[in-house]
Amino acid sequence: MDRLRGHIANVPCQSVRTRDGIDEHQFEWARKALGGVELEHKHAEPLQRAMAVLDLTSTDVAEMMGVRRQAVDGWLRAGPPRDRLQKIGALAEIADILRYRLREGTAPLAVHMKSVTYDGRTILDVFADDDHIWLLELVRCSFDFNDVA
Repeated sequence: MDRLRGHIANVPCQSVRTRDGIDEHQFEWARKALGGVELEHKHAEPLQRAMAVLDLTSTDVAEMMGVRRQAVDGWLRAGPPRDRLQKIGALAEIADILRYRLREGTAPLAVHMKSVTYDGRTILDVFADDDHIWLLELVRCSFDFNDVA
């Protein structure tokens, strides 16, 4: 626990030496989980979180939403308009699913990869074509392990 304190907000460690028998794998898992909580707090807004998780630029989002980059920059400052909330919500939920279900660092790659499942399009292309509801349901089903025998 003391080692974790050292990673959180640079709280100084209190013990002089590390206890024997600490599982380094468990320690790394806990550190990454705490980093994930920090990311969520830092990017509490769905659009900011999705952009951070999927490594999207304002230009990427603008192309998906059919607006100019300056509009997206305005949404990041003041919040998106009501008519864009459903699409942004779908993007944020897909980002969350990919973040927790794929290997670390692969979610940004997944959104730029063309797939036969998406008719040869990328996830960004599917959003640009306003098929986000279909895509969200497909991603949910792809990672729903309740029906697996």
